[in-house]
This record gives sequence, structure tokens and C-alpha cells, in this order.
Amino acid sequence: LNEYPAIALFCKRAQAVKPNFVLTSENISSVAEICRRLDGLPLAIELAAVRVKLLSPNAILERLENSLNLLTGGAKDLPSRQRTMRGAVEWSYDLLSEDEKFLFRRLAVFAGGFTVEAAEFVIEEEKRRKGEEEKRQSEGRSVADENFLISSSPDLLISSSSLRISLSVLDLLDSLIENNLLVLKDQTDGNARLRMLEVVREFALECLEKSGEAGSVRRVHSDFFLELVEKAEPLLHGESGNEWLEKLETEYDNLRSALAWSLKNDSEIVARIAAALRFFWLNRSYLSEGLSWSKAALAATETSVSKARSELLLSNGVFLRSQGDLEASQKIYEKTLEESRQLNDLSQIIKANHGLAAIAVLQKDFSSAQT
Repeated sequence: LNEYPAIALFCKRAQAVKPNFVLTSENISSVAEICRRLDGLPLAIELAAVRVKLLSPNAILERLENSLNLLTGGAKDLPSRQRTMRGAVEWSYDLLSEDEKFLFRRLAVFAGGFTVEAAEFVIEEEKRRKGEEEKRQSEGRSVADENFLISSSPDLLISSSSLRISLSVLDLLDSLIENNLLVLKDQTDGNARLRMLEVVREFALECLEKSGEAGSVRRVHSDFFLELVEKAEPLLHGESGNEWLEKLETEYDNLRSALAWSLKNDSEIVARIAAALRFFWLNRSYLSEGLSWSKAALAATETSVSKARSELLLSNGVFLRSQGDLEASQKIYEKTLEESRQLNDLSQIIKANHGLAAIAVLQKDFSSAQT
């Protein structure tokens, strides 16, 4: 590991402030993880390395959760934008046009990267929703009603001018790449995948929160990935199943982000995403995580009866059965059967009975299984 340029740079800068610093079997993994978390950015690595004067590499790694606040310092004769990562990113941000800033803030919602299609969806869907909002307002909302909406949900309203960007999303993405605020990575299918370096994304998220736009952007982000998983779910068992499993794996950080936001803000969306992901979780052996998300989504939909909730119950039954908890799994399938009958959903009734039969077989109760 000490032959990697990023780690060598870390050691060189660390020894400049602490001459007796050396790589050891105890600290090498922490140093490597620091360099990985900082995406190999030389300035970020240098600013982290000088912290060894007061902190161990492991302590530095623990503090990287809020990296912009940690990465300060640097040589006093450098311009201020180069002495801190926040200053460097902020300087680049200030040079952007308003359209570029508008897109930059919104791209912060993507975790682990995104496609051009996803970026375009976020912009176009926000435009559509804002257009519908303006139409409703023009059709007779009173000033009092409008003031109430603004005061109660300020992040749901975005100024009209901010959505009338003059350039195409493709042009703006290209500009952000040229300004080193996005990293481009080609995929095997020939399409591009883009991402923000983590320290850049942290700054972009701060800008998004300050703008008051975070709620509406995160909702659109969750809608996009809900659409993706529901499109993928029926295809996971077909000829293109492996391809779709890989797509979901690539987007898994985004899926986790969508699950986390919708769990707090929209119980129907979290239920539908979690239900659509159950075969992915099973296939990729994310059993504990799948069970955790499914339980949380079930708790969020406890007062409702719906197809998505029935799917969630089935997911829980499969996860518990796969982990050997047959008693808990059986109770879940019985609950699924009860709610599916309320919905008169024959498909879910069949699946619930199938689950009960599988448990009976595992318990060698073949008479019940046959019934």
C-alpha cells in the first residue's frame, strides 16, 4: 500500500509536521481509507495529513464524516482558496453561472453517482411540478392560501426564474466537468456515469439545504428511483435479470438514500421501493439489510392496507425464513394472508399460501403443506 502515490503523499506531508511519523501495520489501513475517502485529491490528502500533529490516522478517519470542517490549514503563503477544501470548492462554485449553480445544487442528491438520464429527470420533473403549481395558483388560489403554503412548506415552492435554465442539461453537465466539479466515468454500455467527489458533494449538499430546495429535489430523486426499481422488479427473473441486478447494484447508494428520505417523508414510496427490491436483496445476500428496511417500511404503513404493504410482508416472511426463523416467518405469512383477503388480491393470497407451504415442508409437516 505504501507504494500508492496518494499514500506516499500523505506520509510525506505528515512527516513534515511530525518527523517521527511512519506507516505501521496498525495505521496503514486507516491511512489507505483516508486517501480513498478523499478520492485521491492531493489538496485534500495534504490537509488531512497535517492533522497527524494532533490526531492519529484512525482519529482523522473518524472525523472525515464532516470532511470540509476537518480539511483546513495548509501553507500560509497559499491563496485562501487553496488553504482549505471548503475554500477551494467555494471558489470554483462562485465562478459558475446561475444555471450551472442551479444544476450543481440538485446533483448533490445523488449518492455514488448518476446517469445523464437521472440528472435530466430531476430537472424536467421539477419544471413539470412547478408548472402545475403555477397553474393551480392562477386558477384561483387566494393570497391567504398561497401565503399559508409558502410558510408551511417553503421547500415545495421554487421561483419560476430558477427553473427556466437557458442551457440544456447536457451543456451544463459538460461545463461542470470542465470546472472539475464532476467526475466522468464511462460504463460498459457506452453511456456515461458521473459523480461528485465526496468533499465536493458535501459542499453542494450545504448549498442545496441553504437554498430551501432540498425537500422538493429529494422527492423527485426518490420518484426516479421508485420508477427504476418497479421497472426492474418483473425483469429480474427473465433473460435480462443479471443485467438489471447489476444496474440496481450500481445505483444501490442512491436506492439507500431514496429509502432513507421516503421513510421519513412518504410511507407509500418507501413501501413500494422496499417491496420492489426484495428479490435483489435476496439474490445479493443483503438479507439483514433487506429485513431492516422492510420492517421500517412496515412500521411506517402500520395503519394502512395496500398491495405494497402485502409485498413488504411477503419480503419479511422470505427474509426471516432464509435466516431460519420459521416461527416469525409463519406469523408474517399469516398476516399477509389476512391483509390480502381484505384486498381480495388473489395473487398475494397465492404467494402467502406458498410461503406457508414452504415453512410446513421445512417443518416436515407435509399434510399442512399439501393443504
